[in-house]
Amino acid sequence: RDVERSRGLGDVYKRQYANSKRPWNHFPVIIGLEVLFDESPKAFTSIEEERLKSFVATQLAYGLEEKPTWLAYLAHINPQLVSEVWVRFMLASFKRVQLQGANISGICDWPEYREVALIGVPQVLEKYPVKSRVDQLGNLRRLLYFAIQNLPEKLQPMLKNKLNSKSMDAGQRIYWIMTGLAIDTPAHENLLIAEVTTSQTKANYFFQFIEHNSNENNYIPSTSAMFLSRLVEVIATNTNPEIENGGHTTSRSGELWWSLRRLI
Repeated sequence: RDVERSRGLGDVYKRQYANSKRPWNHFPVIIGLEVLFDESPKAFTSIEEERLKSFVATQLAYGLEEKPTWLAYLAHINPQLVSEVWVRFMLASFKRVQLQGANISGICDWPEYREVALIGVPQVLEKYPVKSRVDQLGNLRRLLYFAIQNLPEKLQPMLKNKLNSKSMDAGQRIYWIMTGLAIDTPAHENLLIAEVTTSQTKANYFFQFIEHNSNENNYIPSTSAMFLSRLVEVIATNTNPEIENGGHTTSRSGELWWSLRRLI
């Protein structure tokens, strides 16, 4: 009867993961861990640490989209172990220029991984590469949002080093300046104004940082009317209200115009 039950659970998890575009060579281990947890959660307390780490690494390589219950449980009873593996996995992913967004958003957004994120996010941000692809900026933004909300004291010592970097790409620099605005507003207002004054690209990075999922908090923390008016003024000089029918912009300056209107 137990064998039949295990097979039944296996079939359930197979259907659950069947539509996922993840490496199939990890599939048997992933299914086995789910079945083991369903039958005996306490079994995970008796597995040796190095084996647990390999299981966590396998799940991270597969992805977190399906919200594995066994990993949530392990994150609850041993967040230090899960965080250690997650940090190592992220740093290795940076070197290969490959990042799975679900592994970042899952760790940062889902409450069952909160302790893991509190331990690991500062370590990942500290070693985040100063140059990365534009399509990876969303990952950096999610990490920064979590740190702004939960770990501002950890960000403060990082800011100076990050902004002193001469090789950091423009998008990241704007994101770190916006982080500075969130935790130490007056010291970074002039810096942001200087960056966006002559560059449409940097102004667009600014809007990318503050415009996103409506379920999240937006970060333009300064309440200074003078600062906001200066910001609008300098960005406006690089905009063009030219648009096509249907509201689609025809140029980068047109896109900037619409972003500026939303900000106002």
